[in-house]
Amino acid sequence: MQRQNRHEWRETIEGEIHLFRGIFYGSDWEITTCIRISRRETTEWETIENPPLTIWETLRDIVWRKYQRKRLPWRIVEDLDGIIADLGGSKKQDSTSSGA
Repeated sequence: MQRQNRHEWRETIEGEIHLFRGIFYGSDWEITTCIRISRRETTEWETIENPPLTIWETLRDIVWRKYQRKRLPWRIVEDLDGIIADLGGSKKQDSTSSGA
């Protein structure tokens, strides 16, 4: 059975804290977001249908750091590189090119 990979981060946009979550399951990505109202309260999570390139690049940076710590496989980084290339972004130049 395939395990899902969940990656979360937060950004401050116009004074509000936005929480983002990228979930990789099988071969598909789902990007969701919500706004943090208080320390324990958030709005409902909403799926972002067509995430902009900046969200994919931020997610790729998070996944890359996890890969460096051997927390996930190289194929997930490659998958994000493909999505970013399809959207017209440039491929990141990391210290390793083969992932091995």
